[in-house]
This record gives sequence, structure tokens and C-alpha cells, in this order.
Amino acid sequence: MQKGFFIANKPLQNKRILAGVNRKKLFLIIPLLCFLNGYTQVGNWKKKMSQKNVSVHDKSYYADSLLLNYRKSNRDSALYYARLLVHYASLDKDTGSVEYGQVHIGSLHHLKGNLDSSLFYYFKTLESYKARKFADGIAAVYNNIATIYKMQSRYDLAIKNYYEALEILKKTRRYNAIGNLYSNFAGLYYLLENHQKALELYGKAKEFFLKEKDVHEITHTYRGIGRIYIQQKKYTEAEKEIKQALAFDSKNNIKVFFPENHLLLMEIYLATGRHNKFRESVKLIHQLLHTEKQAHNLAAYYKYLGDFESKQKNWKKAVQHYDTSLNYANVENLPEVKLDLLKNRLLAAVNAGDQHMFTQEWNEIQQLEKQVQELRQDRITQETEARYNLRDKEALILALNQRNTTAHQLVEKERELKAQGQKQNLYLWIGISGICVFFIYVLFINRKLNTTKKQLEKTVEQKDFLFKELNHRVKNNLHIVNSFLGIEMHGKTKDVQDILKTCEARIHSLGLVHEMLYQGETIEQVELKQYVEKLVSYLTNTLVGKDTTVTTTVSGHLIISSHQSVLLGLIVNELLTNAIKYAKDPSRYLTISLFARQDGKNIVIEIKDDGVGLKEDFTPQKPGSLGMKLANGLTQQLNGTFTYERLNPGTCFRIVFEVK
Repeated sequence: MQKGFFIANKPLQNKRILAGVNRKKLFLIIPLLCFLNGYTQVGNWKKKMSQKNVSVHDKSYYADSLLLNYRKSNRDSALYYARLLVHYASLDKDTGSVEYGQVHIGSLHHLKGNLDSSLFYYFKTLESYKARKFADGIAAVYNNIATIYKMQSRYDLAIKNYYEALEILKKTRRYNAIGNLYSNFAGLYYLLENHQKALELYGKAKEFFLKEKDVHEITHTYRGIGRIYIQQKKYTEAEKEIKQALAFDSKNNIKVFFPENHLLLMEIYLATGRHNKFRESVKLIHQLLHTEKQAHNLAAYYKYLGDFESKQKNWKKAVQHYDTSLNYANVENLPEVKLDLLKNRLLAAVNAGDQHMFTQEWNEIQQLEKQVQELRQDRITQETEARYNLRDKEALILALNQRNTTAHQLVEKERELKAQGQKQNLYLWIGISGICVFFIYVLFINRKLNTTKKQLEKTVEQKDFLFKELNHRVKNNLHIVNSFLGIEMHGKTKDVQDILKTCEARIHSLGLVHEMLYQGETIEQVELKQYVEKLVSYLTNTLVGKDTTVTTTVSGHLIISSHQSVLLGLIVNELLTNAIKYAKDPSRYLTISLFARQDGKNIVIEIKDDGVGLKEDFTPQKPGSLGMKLANGLTQQLNGTFTYERLNPGTCFRIVFEVK
């Protein structure tokens, strides 16, 4: 018998053979045997799936096993077996396995970068979960959908789906799932640069992870909070959080986050001028980063090296590090990171005396600045829209619940009255003695009906009063917000003051609606002339100088709903504000006119000025024109049309929408 071969049923001889085998060779043989065993098992699964006498249920099991086997090593094969699993589970009428397979398909498309396909399968699974009221599954899919929307920069939809998942999970005791959701939500607000909200959500996530004692997620929240403090330049607090994360990682032997933590410490040391600490972190993670080869970490690493060399005025080394960082940043398409790198590289190259590509790099920087500005404006717009949509949705649900309750009460009363009427018809066929009893009964019923009527009228009056009181309080709260904005203006630059004044005007237009609902006779309608005149008066007193005149003409008695008045007030505010700010010709007075009239079922609003007019390349969708984008988007919510006309001189904007 040759050395290295095993003899069946002879353990003693096998031990002697193993004793003669070089131990280094043994360490190579064992993994090889494990691989051959797994390879054989995979082959058996495939072979059994192809056999005709194997049941559909067993084929589902083999497809699931192959799916899990290939998930990490070969995503295309994993996707193939996931589809087979769904097919066999459908034949077997196993709904749970069908949903399980669809989630895997969505996840694999996500990993492959096919985000739209991933959303398709997630939505299919969501419908199935909703049909059988599987709350945990619904929450998990909402979370996955929100993550996809976040990757697609569709932040308004991401916020909406995170809220949907959160509302479901709040009713459970699944602390780890709730913590993960809060953590994902915090990451979204970090992208939107809403640091206060992100810190609040990370704090909530940490509370739930501590309940569950999930050390991996606890260290993740420490790191997330540290990143926010770095953005806010609170380096002492940031260093404390990152070191807390490192302590958790070391205590629990979690090595996967080691480079990321030290990269954040490198950024802190660089910003605070602690160069010796910076060099120590470089030595600690250099080899590990180049072993793992994660593009975003390597891009950050070489950027910090470039910043460090720039501070040391070693310009040529700095340029080399920035070039390496740019190569890694291009792999993951990170425009904001790339913009910062290009600026730093250009400065280092100029100081190093290398200016031969100055114009090309400067043009690229300008293009990236426009792209980054558009991304940030889009984030702000989508976050604002998400807030408005969520608020409107909550108000609508509350109103519908109240109406349903009132309608149910009226139906019950109607049923009671019908039953009593039938009894009265029966009493008509009774004799003289019965007629006397009948009249007495009628008098009793009439008295009861009068009492019920008075109670209903009192209830309606109370609801009207509560609704008006609600509008009064909302108006007061919006006024307080405007007061805070007015206080914030003191000591700020003109640009910041202009932004705050614009916000004041928008909030004031919303407050006017609630004021008129509170003061008016009806609780759901607003008189257009009075509303527009008050809004124009406020803007005139706030923004208009002595060289500008604003006039208002409203034809007829026009009534619109409270919802339409909110949208219309924001549109008129944006258009008048833009005209006052940008249409002025320094050589003459500016006249702005607002006309409102009814045309059939439609209301037509025209805002004209005799100013300098629009630029030749102007469109409402043009990047940088947030006011025009808001006016155009809000008009679409009115189901109306938004057009403009170039006058000589000046401009006319026209909004047409149907009265509801």
C-alpha cells in the first residue's frame, strides 16, 4: 500500500500512514477533500433535479440548496437556480417558497446592479406578503425597496418606504430589525446633509441595538455618529465616537471595520494637525487596505495622503497620491469626492509647477461643480416633497376616518328611523284603542328625534369649532416659524437673508390659507380674491422697493378648495418673488400685474411684468431655477398647465387649473 492512501476499516494503519505524511501537505489535502466533497454534493443535486421520478417538492429543495451554494461565488448561477426555485414552488403551490425565491432574485439583481429589476421582484413579493398579511415580510421588503431608491437618488420615495416599514415594525418587539431600519434611515439623512435628523435617528438605532446586544450594529452606529461630527468639524466628539467603535471591534474581534475606523481617525488627525498620529494610522492599515482592495476606502486613503503631503509642501508626492485616489474614485463614480480631489490635485500641480493641463482640469472641475450642485438641490427638493406628501397623507387619513365615523353614525340613525317607521305602519291597522296608543307613541318619537337632531347639530358645531381652532393654531405655529427665520436673518450675509426671506414668504402663503379657513364661514373653501390680495400685500411690504409697483385684479367671486389654495399660494409666491428679484430694469420703474379670472370650469392666473424678460435659454426645468421647478411641479399637482410668454418688454406666466 502506498503512503498517503486510506485503507477501509483499518483505522490503526490509517493513523500510521498519516503519521508519515508531512503536516504541511496535510493542510493542503484537507481543504482539497472538502472541496471535492462539496463538488460531489453539488453534482448530485443537479443530477437529481434532472430525473423525472423526483417530486416537484424535492426539486424545490435542490434548487434552494444550489441557490445558496452559488450565491457568493457565481451570482448568475444563483439567479438561475432562484428562478427554478420559484418555478417548482409555484407548481407545488408553496407560496412561502415562491416569496423566498423572489426575494433572492431581487437581492441578486441588487448585487449585480440591476436596480430596476430588483424593484420589480421586490414589489411582486410585497403584493404577495400583503395578500396574506405577513407583517414582518412586508416591513423587510419596504426596507429593501427604500434602500434601492436611496441608491437611485430617489430620496422622496426612499423616505416614504422607510416610514412604511417603521410603522409596521413599531408594533413588534423585533429590536434588531427596528434598529437596522433607524440606522438605514440615518444614513439617508446623512446623504441629504440633514445632520441633526441623522444624529437623532442613529441615537434611536443605538438604543434598540443595545437592547438586542448586537455588537456589530452598535459599532456601526458609533462610526455613523463619528462621521456626522467630522462633517460638523466637531473633531473631539468625532474621535471619541470612532475610538469607542474601535474598542467594540477589538473586544468582540470584529476586523472587517478596522480600516474604515482608522481612515476616519486619519481624517481627524489630519484636520487637527496631529501628524505623528496620522503616520501611525497609515502604518496600521496600509497592508490591509491593499489586501482587501475596496475602491472607496483606497480612494479616501490616498486622498488623505495627498492632503498630508500638501500640508508638508511636498507637491509632487501630493499630485501622485491624488492621481491614485482619482483612479479609485472613478471606479465607484463618486462625483462629490472626485470634485474635492480634482481641486486639491490642481492646487498641488500648480504649486509643483505642472500647469500643462490646467485648462482641461479647470473645465472638468466646473462641470463637476454643476453636477454636484444639481445633486444637492435634487436632494433638498425630494426631501421637501416627501415631507409635504407624508403630512398630506396623514391629514387625509385623519379626515377620512372622521368622515367615516360620522357617516356610520348617520347610517345607524337612518336604520333606526326606518325600523320605527315600519312599526308605525303596523299600528295604522289597529283599532281605536290602538290608535290612541299610536298617537302617544308618535309624540314620544318626535320628541326623541328632536333631541337627536339637536345633538347632531351640536356635534357638527363642535367639529366646525375644532377645525377652525386647528387652523388657528397651525397659523400661529407657522407665524412662530417665520419669527424664528426673521431672528436668524440678523448678522447673516445677503445671500442667506434672501434664502430666509424666500422661506418666510412660502410659509406665510401657507399660513394665510389656515387664517382664512379659521375666519371664513366654510371649513373647506377659500375666497380667491381675498387670499391673493393678502398674499400680494405681504410680498409688497416685504420685498418691493419704491421703484416697483404690484397690482392685483380678480374678476368675479372665485372659490377654490383649501388644498388648491395651498398649492396656488406657493406658485404665486414663487412667481412674484422671482419677478420682484430678477425682472427689474435699473433704468426704469417695474410694474407687476396679477390677473385672475374664470374660464368655464377653469381658473386662469396670469402674472405679468414689464421687466428685462427671460434669458434666451430659459426653461422651467433648467438646473439652478428652484423657484421655477417648484412652480411647475406644484402646477402638476393641481392637474393644471404652466406656461410662459415673452412680452415686449417683460414676461407673462400663466397657470390654468380646474375648480374642484
